[in-house]
Amino acid sequence: MSEHEGGLGPETGDPTGVEPSAEHGADRAADRDPIAGITRRRLIGGLAGAGALFAVSRLAPGSSGTAIRNAAFGAGGTNQPAAVGGSFLASFDFVTGVVDVSGTTGLPAGTPVTVTVLALINGIPMLPGGPAATRTVTVTTAADGSFAAAPSFDGLTNLSANQFELTIVTGADATGACLAGSLTTPDPPVGPAGPDGPTGPAGAVGVIGATG
Repeated sequence: MSEHEGGLGPETGDPTGVEPSAEHGADRAADRDPIAGITRRRLIGGLAGAGALFAVSRLAPGSSGTAIRNAAFGAGGTNQPAAVGGSFLASFDFVTGVVDVSGTTGLPAGTPVTVTVLALINGIPMLPGGPAATRTVTVTTAADGSFAAAPSFDGLTNLSANQFELTIVTGADATGACLAGSLTTPDPPVGPAGPDGPTGPAGAVGVIGATG
């Protein structure tokens, strides 16, 4: 696998290819993460975003977003990004719990691609945590190097999750190189302050002090 197969040119304009839908009342303001090279859009009831797949040394399927970012941006201790070998789009529907993922690469047909999604609630795994908060699907690339996956929480994320972490790791070639990418949705906005609560009952009358 060449590091430059399926490479992307310099980022210009809006690279996501994800247009917010007026039907969903989407916010057109993009939340950009300059470190990860990821652009995200906020949708009512879900989130959509895009990211790059980097050519890195062998990573285990299901590797954390932190491990992928370290591999992609700290290769050889140079702190220079690894070569880009593909891209992906992902949409997260909190109500249905379905995560639609599609990507493009320069990889040969039949290369395994493992997509792992961690559902979060305010930054921690969706309760009760553990395997219940994670879904993993492995698919293979088509003849043109593209892939598609749809991990599903079967509605369990409805009112139980408001963030996701997505990781993608492809199978390695003979040299041990693979493509990997990750996306963590932004922290949910803080809601408006609620109304003041009712006034509490009056306190008890204090004891009478000693006569002077």
